[in-house]
Order: sequence, then structure tokens, then C-alpha cells
Amino acid sequence: MTDFKTPASEVAALQPSPKGLGVLKAAFRERRTLAMLLLGFSAGLPFAMLFGTLNAWLSDAGVSVATIGVLSWVGLFGAFKFLWSPSVGLIPPLIGRMGRRRSWLVLCQIVLAGALLTIALSHPGTNAIGVLAGAAALGAFASATQDIVIDTWRIEVADERTPVDLLSTVYQLGFRTAALVGGAGALVLADHLGWAATFVIGAGLMGLGLVGTLIAPEPKAAPRTAIARERIGSPRLRMTALAVTLAAWAWAAFMLVRFMVTALSVKPAPSAGEFTAVWGPWIVGMAVILPAVLAGIIVWRGGKTKPTVEGAEAPALANTLYDAILAPLVELMGRLGWGR
Repeated sequence: MTDFKTPASEVAALQPSPKGLGVLKAAFRERRTLAMLLLGFSAGLPFAMLFGTLNAWLSDAGVSVATIGVLSWVGLFGAFKFLWSPSVGLIPPLIGRMGRRRSWLVLCQIVLAGALLTIALSHPGTNAIGVLAGAAALGAFASATQDIVIDTWRIEVADERTPVDLLSTVYQLGFRTAALVGGAGALVLADHLGWAATFVIGAGLMGLGLVGTLIAPEPKAAPRTAIARERIGSPRLRMTALAVTLAAWAWAAFMLVRFMVTALSVKPAPSAGEFTAVWGPWIVGMAVILPAVLAGIIVWRGGKTKPTVEGAEAPALANTLYDAILAPLVELMGRLGWGR
């Protein structure tokens, strides 16, 4: 097995300092700060293992640098997480009783643990590398979604006793600790136990994030306003725009994941540069530009259509999805003057 070593400067930067130890002690004195520490660890561990340790495993297995570069495209989920960030305002089914924020955290952590276990069972030197690529993509999506929820939770539970600055510091301590464990620590474990066992241990360590979620207080729901919120545009136009947006996002995600799986499982591997040149503009257009254009159309048509009151004319689920996905973009387009 190849000996992967972390530079001494990086190891030194991750070593606990006296100030860091003080923050660590403070974290165990309050329920929210302890939860923040564990959630920070839960955010940092998959980031380190999916974007660092996994690449080391692929290199050790003899996977080409070009193929590893293709797999690193799963990081695009983090870059585009703003697209689906409003959807975390929905309450997940089945586990929704835990509260809006904690339910999403539990769901993301279960998916992340499952993704790491799947990677552990999918050796990159076999035909199962396509499954590995799919698990890495799913894990990256769940990791980006978890980051959204953690950031929201940190803001909502902050008060004078535990301000956002303190929670952010504790979060960084947990995140950097996980980076050390999932980076240099994982490489040491891999040298002694093997790569598969290392990822199994990583999946088990996601349980720390689950513990953090269980002890984390659910933020109080914002009081509902007595004034009914209006939606501009006709119900048919809004629902059509929502359906087109969801279909476009599904197509863009499918194209990216399909190419990663193909590049990892087919020899000779297709050209990443050619794929980017041909399909890259289409993927960006379908994922970002098309929803913005649809939002502009809704703003434009909204000036010619009588506004409707929330929940008065469309199924509740459709309205909820629209409010979580397209409504923020429509509001932004309206503020920018697009479609007017």
C-alpha cells in the first residue's frame, strides 16, 4: 500500500492550541455548544473522506489521475447547494416529529453513513467502481444539504448567552478535528486496517453527529403572520414552472452522475474535457439559467394576473414545493426588476 503522508505544516495547523482547548471545555458546559461541536464533526468528516481519503484510495488502487479528477466533480453539489437550500424549510415525512431542523439532520446523517458503507464495499479495482461513484455523489449531496441545515440551526438557536460567534468557533473546532481524523487519521488507519475498514469506521463515526442532533434543541418556529402571503402569477403558470425546474435539475444531476459512473467503469474512459465542452453549458443552463428565466416569466405575468392567496387554489404539497424552491428566486427576480 502506498504510504500517503500529510505535510508537517498541515498537521501542525490542526493540532489543538490552548485557545482551542478553552473552546472545547466551554463546549461541554452548554447543550447547544456541545451539539454544535458534534455537528461540526459530522460536517467535517464526510468532507475529508469523500474529497481526500477516497482520492488516496483510488490512487493506491491504480486508478488514473483523469478518472480521479472526474470523480472529484461530486464537489459541484457543494457549489450549487444554494439551488435547493430553501427546500430544507419543508418537514421530511416519517421523521418530521423530531422537528424541521433535527429531522433533516438525522436524514442526512443516515444517508452519509450509508454512502460511506457502500463505498467501503465497492473496491475501486473491481466492476463495482460505478456503485462507488454513485455512493460518492449521493454522499456529497447529503453532505451539502447537511451543511445548509447546520448553518440554519446555528443562526436560529443563537442568543445572548450563546451568540453566533461562539457557536461558529465551536463548529470550526469540530470541523477541523474531523478533518484531522478523516484525513491524516484515516490514512494511518488504512495503512494498518485497510481502506474498506477505514470507511466502515468513518460510517460509524457519523454516529457522533447523530448524538449531536439528538441533544440539539429544536429552534422555536417563527410566529406566523396574520396577513396571508400572496403569490403572483396564475396557479397553472407556477405549477408548470415548478415541474420544469424539477425536471431540469433531475436531468442535470443524471447527466453528471452518469458520466462519472461511465468514466470510472468503461475503458477507455470518455474524455472529461469533451464532456465539459459539449454538455457543461447545457447543465449550467438547465440548473441555473432556466429557473431564473422561469422566475422572470412569473414576475412578468404576475403583473397581468390577479394575485392569489396562499393555499386558496392549488394542492398544499404543490404550494409548499413552490414556496421552497421557486418563490425565493421569483422574489429575487422581482427585486432585480427582471420581467418587468
